[in-house]
Amino acid sequence: MVQNFVQLYKGSHKIKPIEKYNNYIKTGYYPFFLENEHNYLKKVEETINQLLTSDLPFVANISYANIIKLKQLLQIISESVPFKPNYEKLSNLIAVSKNTLKDYIYYLQEGFLIFLLKSKQKGDALLGKPEKIYMFHPNLMFATANNNSNIGNLRECFFCSQLSLLHEINSHNTGDFLIDNKYIFEIGGKNKTYKQISDIENSFIASDDIEIGYKNKIPLWLFGFLY
Repeated sequence: MVQNFVQLYKGSHKIKPIEKYNNYIKTGYYPFFLENEHNYLKKVEETINQLLTSDLPFVANISYANIIKLKQLLQIISESVPFKPNYEKLSNLIAVSKNTLKDYIYYLQEGFLIFLLKSKQKGDALLGKPEKIYMFHPNLMFATANNNSNIGNLRECFFCSQLSLLHEINSHNTGDFLIDNKYIFEIGGKNKTYKQISDIENSFIASDDIEIGYKNKIPLWLFGFLY
């Protein structure tokens, strides 16, 4: 399949996949873009607020003060390098117990605001500590971080958002992601080297800012076709 896409884009000056990708990760996922692209991120922000202030309190015992702190948590996740949670620090920040914080994180996941990346080796406990926390989609990052999102976080968030629907995603000790318990992926820019995972079977680079892949380096935008 990748070879077919390579042939499709070789020599083509009409299609600019990187430009389309950059538009998509900012304003292309939710149907609001069909109405008014200029107000898109405001609409996404309003949807987040609706979920936090109306939907979440309906299913969880959460105060308005803690809702404000959860908004701050979402902003931290959006602006950080791929976010590795420390429940002790987060519970102190929000001023709730660690168990309550785990419940809140679970509800945020169920509300499709965040994605929890877990380790295969540590099992699949429902409320087990995730290795990393991402926003559910890059559009949410732009809506909560005011264009201050970390580029590495954006890339990994996009990758997870496109594969999580149909594939199992876990963290990996050497690469960034283990897919379907078989494939290892490292995510990076166009100059990302293969050195870190070169000795691992079924390992690949998902690379941003390239239109066409080569050997085990695959354009990051191409994973959008897997959703």
